[in-house]
Amino acid sequence: GTIIKGWTGTFVLNGNRKILKLAYYTGLGSKNSQGFGMFEVVG
Repeated sequence: GTIIKGWTGTFVLNGNRKILKLAYYTGLGSKNSQGFGMFEVVG
């Protein structure tokens, strides 16, 4: 199988609202097309 490294924690993302929205809908990281890279907006 393939080993996939992942992280959990609280992260702060800053930037253009349109770019952040794109990141939210597509996911972050190299495996986002496989369903990885999802994050939740809190606060």
